Amino acid sequence: MNRVGELFVVRVAGNIASAEGTGTFEFGFKALGIHSIVVLGHTKCGAVQATLDGKPLPGSIHVIADAIQPALTNLMKDHANMSPEAVAVAATEANARWQLKELLARSSILRAAVADGKLAVFCAIYDVGTGRVRFLD
Repeated sequence: MNRVGELFVVRVAGNIASAEGTGTFEFGFKALGIHSIVVLGHTKCGAVQATLDGKPLPGSIHVIADAIQPALTNLMKDHANMSPEAVAVAATEANARWQLKELLARSSILRAAVADGKLAVFCAIYDVGTGRVRFLD
């Protein structure tokens, strides 16, 4: 039984919606009764910045960038008039939204739980400078 203040956490670079993360959330919902999921991006995200930079990445790091890249497709078309800082903020937000969408697309269990009102899902950005969390629409 979950109590107020308890957290069931899945952490992965770029907060990507991996199969393992999705399965973990499904387990949390089915076996532990979690009732909320927050996809939490953060400012100054190295994984998002590496994806924006588009340079070759060593080892398996490219897997993370490959999972983030679709989130940035529209942003990359429209960023010409934005400062690098504004692009990084917009990219972090776009990635959090995309990964939540991907999480639900991957899981009929989670989609059904949301549709039945048994699970709430949110996107948010953690500001590493201030410690504040800003929820997205």
